[in-house]
Amino acid sequence: MPSPLRILSLAVCTLACAVSAAAEVVKLTVEQRQPLANARQPYEKLTGRFYGELDPRLPQNAIITDIELAPRNARGMVEYSATFTVLKPTDMSKATGVLVYQVPNRGRANIEGGNYFADFRAAGHVLVASGWQADIAAAPGIEAMTAPIARNHDGSSITGPAWTPASRTSSSPGAADAVAPGTVPPSPQPTLLAPASASRPRDPEVAALVERVRTSMPVEAQEIAVEGVRRTIDWQDVAHARLYLDRLDRVRGAAAGVSPRLLTETARHLALWMTYEDTIRVAALKTRATRFERVHGEVRVGTGQVLAIDEYLHPRLQEICETLPTGLARWLERPGWPRRWVERWTEKGKVVTTSSLSGFLLLYAIAGLRRFRRKSARFAVEGERIDAWLAEIARVAAIDPALAVEVAQCQRLVKGYGDTHERGWRNFGVLMGVVGRAGVALAPATLAELRDAALADEHGHGLAAALQRHALA
Repeated sequence: MPSPLRILSLAVCTLACAVSAAAEVVKLTVEQRQPLANARQPYEKLTGRFYGELDPRLPQNAIITDIELAPRNARGMVEYSATFTVLKPTDMSKATGVLVYQVPNRGRANIEGGNYFADFRAAGHVLVASGWQADIAAAPGIEAMTAPIARNHDGSSITGPAWTPASRTSSSPGAADAVAPGTVPPSPQPTLLAPASASRPRDPEVAALVERVRTSMPVEAQEIAVEGVRRTIDWQDVAHARLYLDRLDRVRGAAAGVSPRLLTETARHLALWMTYEDTIRVAALKTRATRFERVHGEVRVGTGQVLAIDEYLHPRLQEICETLPTGLARWLERPGWPRRWVERWTEKGKVVTTSSLSGFLLLYAIAGLRRFRRKSARFAVEGERIDAWLAEIARVAAIDPALAVEVAQCQRLVKGYGDTHERGWRNFGVLMGVVGRAGVALAPATLAELRDAALADEHGHGLAAALQRHALA
């Protein structure tokens, strides 16, 4: 049986050696080993850092920008390092032999969380995550990478022209203004949406909503608002998009002189909140023809080959109740045999083959519940939360417009579903409590710092530390 360290070394080397002979792990350090609670068997968590080298002379590495100017060690190699986390059974003889690698999103891998990660640990799989982004700092719960800083041969910083597309904002014909190398092009002025006759949607109700945006919203916010209309229609229907604009109008009319930036940020984050992820949305996205086409293209299915697409689903009792009407959801949440039966049925995740007729029809039927979504418990709860958030934006806008923009951007915490959504909502509540208590004494930069701390660590440890630092706990 391979030793845990050999398993760990194989995992990390697999990460680094994605291109044969293009990278090599030269050192691996386990900095901390600690027990991890697991429902089925003892698990342990290993954290540390691995160190690697790249050969800048290899053609495979030429794609890395300025690698030829990066500092080299005595062997002529470019060095880098990254953090890693491994979750594995304490007794590796009970491991399944399956290694699951999770690619972190801005350093957050969440392999200690619930949902399918809990199922993987219960089965005895080894879970691995490592840093790959060098523009974020390592912190508890954050995986990061340390990369060298490239400089010119004389030691000076690397500089050069930055190019960006620019176009005329006037209606006169002609090419875009030329931008001299090494200069920053002027910021283009915002442009009005094209007249309704130029690109009018075929559906008259949709066309009326687009025209409403064009005539009522400031120029700077129109593009985001139209995208919000498109997104809310795709998620539900035209009536939902109409509600989206009604809510935006509520903020626009709440205080005199509401800034275009505030309306733009509110439009952006309101659209995201009003199209939250639920089981209906997940099922709809997984059964779209465009998704099957994309997967076929990505795996490059050859002639005569058959592609099977397996979806791992693990709906919890809470997520099922959220899809049901409010009264039925409350009945199912009460202790009793119906709840016990559902919990037993959902104890383990399900593998659904959506490329098969039965699997596709199952998810297609779940997506069809969209027509009943307005009566669901989740729809009612999210509607109340959205209205409270908009009311807070309007209240703060009358006092401090810059702070109101930060309040609008706090919606970034409310994302995902399951455990991720619960933690984000809890952190969001903490920040709204701070805004309510501090009032005008709260600086916009302080709220932005608190929000960033919460985004960097969804478990709330970073947010708690930032609150203590600003005496806002």
